[in-house]
Formats: sequence, C-alpha cells, structure tokens
Amino acid sequence: MIDWVNVEFQASEEWRGSHDPFPVGAETLHVNANGEIDRRWPDWEVVRGSFDDSLRFKALGYDLRLAGNPAKVRQGHNCWGRGSLSELLGFSLALYGLSKDWQVPRLADCSVVRPTRLDCTRLYRFASQGKAEAWIQAHAGMARSPRGRSISKGTTTFVLNQGSSYWELIVYAKQPELLVHPPTDPALLPALLDWSEGVVRFEFRLGSRIVSKLGPIELIDPAALWDEYFARCTGLVDDLELSAVTESDSVVDRVMSLPGVEALPTGCRLAVRAWANGDYEAVREAPQNTRYRWRREFRKATGLDLFGECPTLSFFADGRVVLDPQGWDPAPVELDVH
Repeated sequence: MIDWVNVEFQASEEWRGSHDPFPVGAETLHVNANGEIDRRWPDWEVVRGSFDDSLRFKALGYDLRLAGNPAKVRQGHNCWGRGSLSELLGFSLALYGLSKDWQVPRLADCSVVRPTRLDCTRLYRFASQGKAEAWIQAHAGMARSPRGRSISKGTTTFVLNQGSSYWELIVYAKQPELLVHPPTDPALLPALLDWSEGVVRFEFRLGSRIVSKLGPIELIDPAALWDEYFARCTGLVDDLELSAVTESDSVVDRVMSLPGVEALPTGCRLAVRAWANGDYEAVREAPQNTRYRWRREFRKATGLDLFGECPTLSFFADGRVVLDPQGWDPAPVELDVH
C-alpha cells in the first residue's frame, strides 16, 4: 500500500485564469540586521480528517505542498489500505478544499504533480510474535546497504540506508508499533492488536532522487515499485558468514566477536562488554562526550545502538531463511469504525 507522501502541486494556467491566488496564511519571517523583512515563507497548515489524523499543507500563490499519510487519515490506521496514488491525492485535495472558504484545485486542475517522497509498504505474517521478532533481529539486524549495516531503533526495528535521498528500508514488528502509536479511534486498537500478532512491516521510503524519475502519477504502481526495489535489497541480507547459535553461546561472546568490535578503542570495548552483559548504567555514567563517541564508533562498526537494549541471542542466528510466499499480504479484518 501507499503510506506517507510528500507532493508538490501547481495549478494549471487555465485554472489560474479563473481563480484568485491562495490567500496568505501564517508565515515565518526573516528580519535582517536593518530590521527589514528580507525573506518570508508560508507555514505548514494542519488539516484533520474524520479520524483526527491530519495532513499538512502549505499554500503559496497557485502552488500547494502536501505532507502526510492520506490512507491513515482516510481509514484511521495504516495497517492495510487500497487506492492508487491518484485516488489518495485527489482525496487529500478534496479534504483541504472542505476546510477552506475559497476554491482549491482538483487533481485534474493541476498541471504539475511532483512527488518528492513516497512510502510503499508490505506486510508479512509469521507463525507467532516471537518468531517475527527473532527474524527481525537475525535478518534485518544483520543486513547491509550502501551506507553500511542496518541501524537499530530498538530490538524490533531496523533501518537500512538511513539518510539516503534515494531510498530507505524500515523493517519492524507491527504489534509493538501499534502500542506506541495507537489509532486515534481507541475502538480500533483491540482488533488491530489481535490482527498484528506475528506481522512484520517492510516500509520502503523512496526519496526525491528516485521519485522524480517515476513519471506521471497515473503510471506509478506501488506493487511494481516494491518488486523493483525490494529485489535490489534482498541481496543485501546478506554476505556475512554467520554460524548457527548453540546453547553454549553467550550474547557477550557474540557481540564482542562482531566484525569491527576488536578494532574499537579499549574504553569503548569495555563499555560494549558491559552493555552486552546488561549493565547499561556503565554506559550512562560515562561523561557525555565519551559515551556519545562510544555510541558513534560502535554504531559505525556494527549498526547497533549502545544507548538501546542489547539484542537477544536470536539476533546472531544464521540469516539465510527463505520466507514462505504464503505469509505475504495477510488478509485484513473487519473493523468496527465509529
């Protein structure tokens, strides 16, 4: 499904000829040393949907910018969803128009529709929540991208290629994410939590370098984007020669034997050993500059976060497991929408 979008719209010449420019709303001003305003730009305006989720718009002249998750605003959650990019953008413009006492162009009235970010997502269901989280730690946790090893955002979320203007891939367990970011309608949460047990979400964030080359929005197919870009990433998981975990293994031994750890400075290695033993205070009690330096060096070497929890032993399991195709795209459930 299509998740978050950033899009720029420009009204057509024909529409401009019969409509006034968008009224100027709240602005941010820059004042120079002489006390004169030398720059001004419009602020983002929040437009809420029926589920209290929101989209952000910025209007200037005959140009509009959109940032948000139309699917979530439309249905109250982003666990699944239908609709082409054209449908979602048309819905977004219509919602913005309902909030105004002046006319907003329809999608067909825009001569330029330029996405600058597009998130495409897909779901996979494992047999249990435990197996889902173990797979994330053992596979996404060991994956590599052109920017190095994946970055840990806790024990059930990893990011590949973070910060790239081309693409990022976020892999995370859906159930813990729902507990942290529940739907705005509390009545939806119990059913979504039951449905999300064992579900892993793969979220591709396609940046401006890629999205700008995708052509007209009518031709943008999320399924085709997934096939193309996920195929590029499957080879990233991975070229590491990892042995299977045995009962005699310890987390400490596995952490200390990760590539790059041996080359870390002595103080950093001692902190890493304490962290792997569960002694998080040893890291927190170090001087601020020192612990941030340790964190940066350890993350660069391994992708793990010294300020987070140490992964469990399953993180270090052999990563070569082919996913059963039947696990993809779990069926949605009927929700009691209020």
